[in-house]
Amino acid sequence: MAIVAFRTHLWDHHIDLLARQAMRWSQGVEFVVIADETAGPIDCAPFDKLGHTRDFTPMGLPVFPHERTLWHNADFPLYALREKFPGHAAYAMVEYDVFINFNLTALMEKCVAEGIDLMATHIGDAQTDFPWYDSLAGRYAAPKRALIPLMIVSGRAIDFMLEKRREMNVSPPQHMADWPFCEGFIPSCIQELPNAKLFDYGSIIGCPWFWVAEPVHISNPLCQLGNTINHPVMTGPHFIQKCFTPFNVERIFNPEDHAVQALRYYHPREYYAHLRHLVEGGNDPALLERFEQNFPKPAGM
Repeated sequence: MAIVAFRTHLWDHHIDLLARQAMRWSQGVEFVVIADETAGPIDCAPFDKLGHTRDFTPMGLPVFPHERTLWHNADFPLYALREKFPGHAAYAMVEYDVFINFNLTALMEKCVAEGIDLMATHIGDAQTDFPWYDSLAGRYAAPKRALIPLMIVSGRAIDFMLEKRREMNVSPPQHMADWPFCEGFIPSCIQELPNAKLFDYGSIIGCPWFWVAEPVHISNPLCQLGNTINHPVMTGPHFIQKCFTPFNVERIFNPEDHAVQALRYYHPREYYAHLRHLVEGGNDPALLERFEQNFPKPAGM
């Protein structure tokens, strides 16, 4: 009936936590990790794994753009999933930084029962300020966009998208405008299916943290709210490195900042060196003195 694929390009015990959370809410359906192994094999045991690389040329698709190919083409792994597991009516794909806290199985059952071809969130018309609008405007009468950290797609919709991608590749893309970005391509293409049904799951599931720019920590109370999905959600060094960068050093002195509040979930040895390196990079003696006053050096460092 349905299958859930947890999509990732890396693995550690922090990613494992998010995979287990997704699996917890996927009872009664198949569950697999779909792993981008372009950089090398990924050991995600005990989960079943479907590995692939960025090279989908055997399926009639280009390696384009050359950089971040699968970030641009989140639909590509769906084609591998459909090929490996062809008998399902619905295919869910969950990104590695999504925290599921609702009954995903029930949502997939709704998708199958109602003949829904795409479930995503923030589905709407693509406006001219959409960064990839030019790749859609000349191709679709009513270009769409959607956020797809979790998407559920019907089998027929996956087949249709693959057919259309192959048609595009008859004249291999040379420029970004030649090849639609997945957040625009997926809803724009699927809506052209006969009797297509698109459904925004944000209408029935809470999305308290759904912001592309910055993650929330897995221990944040928002992640514990029932019937919710949050993205991006991180823990461990992934969270520290993503939230604290050379461009926002001053935030470490704001006790109301959600990222600063999340430091209580860490031992100081886990973040001290990273934060000090950022402060020292600013070449500001006053800022360094302020840091040393607020963040004592942990014993043993």
